[in-house]
Amino acid sequence: VEDKKFLSITKSGNFHGLAVWFDTKFNPMIYEEEYEEPFVEVDLKTGPCDPETHWKQTVLVVPGNMADGEVEEDEIIGWSLTMAQSGSNARQYSLGLEVLDPSTEEHPVPCGCKMGKCALMKALLEKEDKEMEDLEELS
Repeated sequence: VEDKKFLSITKSGNFHGLAVWFDTKFNPMIYEEEYEEPFVEVDLKTGPCDPETHWKQTVLVVPGNMADGEVEEDEIIGWSLTMAQSGSNARQYSLGLEVLDPSTEEHPVPCGCKMGKCALMKALLEKEDKEMEDLEELS
């Protein structure tokens, strides 16, 4: 699994790392009438604001000198986060973090950062969505 993110800093300070957690849904595919109670979908959320579980959050420390410098409000930062399953233990994963240069890396579309090209792309996509809604209302 790999995911790229870019975002705008909302408050000046130091950028030491990322906190990582997961949310998942367990939706049983068994719908047997012989059970007294039906199976229900279960959400497992492990975020810092969710009820505590034995699954904890993870902190990934930013490599190199990025952690030593300050980030300014509205500065754009980016990273690539990878997760790979171990070949020898199916219950073990390795996480990788790479800091990306937002001015040279391609951003995902849509991107929520405030960089000019991303703000423009977001506005164009919203305009297209609105035009499509208008067309659907006409038909």
